[in-house]
Amino acid sequence: MVVELSGGLKQRTSLGCALLHRPPLLLLDEPTIGLDPRLRLQFWDYFRVQAASGTTILITTHIYEEARNCTRLGLLREGELIAQGSAGELQREAGTDDLERAFLYFMNHAVSGGGR
Repeated sequence: MVVELSGGLKQRTSLGCALLHRPPLLLLDEPTIGLDPRLRLQFWDYFRVQAASGTTILITTHIYEEARNCTRLGLLREGELIAQGSAGELQREAGTDDLERAFLYFMNHAVSGGGR
């Protein structure tokens, strides 16, 4: 039974169910939270393979190191897009080499009513 599986095996089972029908769009909410480092790397490798084969993957996370694995980021505040681009682009625009500080920069400089 799935309920008796470890957290990592539950995550794998959930991802397997989501991918079984080969969706063109995959929405994942913090898919690697609570996984051991080895399994987390395997998940990200798999996401890259899926993206390279044409699957669009939208991932939500509040972990900045996880966000670095994504090719494009959209930073949201109160449901509004306040910045978008690669991690490097966002960091350069914010004048920092730290993604979390870049997010804080955009939080403080966001114009009400829309993103950049």
